Amino acid sequence: MSVIPLSAIFLMFQFDIRVISGGQIMFLSLIPRFLGYIILLKGLRKLEPLEYIRRRYTVFVALTVFEVIRFLAGLLSPIFALRYQPAAATVSVIIMLWTIWTIIKALRELEMLADVDIDAGKLRTRWYVLLASGAASFLVILLPLVSRLASLASIVAAIVLIVELFRVRRNFKERAEPSVIRT
Repeated sequence: MSVIPLSAIFLMFQFDIRVISGGQIMFLSLIPRFLGYIILLKGLRKLEPLEYIRRRYTVFVALTVFEVIRFLAGLLSPIFALRYQPAAATVSVIIMLWTIWTIIKALRELEMLADVDIDAGKLRTRWYVLLASGAASFLVILLPLVSRLASLASIVAAIVLIVELFRVRRNFKERAEPSVIRT
């Protein structure tokens, strides 16, 4: 539970820079998304009593492998960097949004299991704002100013969601019985 907000930082903030070296184009991730999945897998091991997580753990392992491959391909393969990186990055964003949604649903299940109100319901609204602003930044790519504003809104929404995850984690530690789940 305690590493979930940290993993969300790595999952939501993907900064890729294009590096041209010796005529070769590479993509270098300053904050590789696969690190967020690795941290998340560590945290999810503690949430194994949750049925929702137990059924999806293998999927999270596969997503981690996908992100490692995407990272290495963008770094090592100029052909991948030019042809496939934009599509792979889009798929990666969609997967990240699904992952965050899955975490939110698991936290709601944890809330019911622990029979304690940790305000996990607010995460859902924050996720919808993140989804809408992220979708707007993709859909309005033809209008650069609107796209930039939507991207900025997406960053703000991600920060708000991460702050909310930290608040939910604190609420759980303060309000839940220690025996409910290993934190």
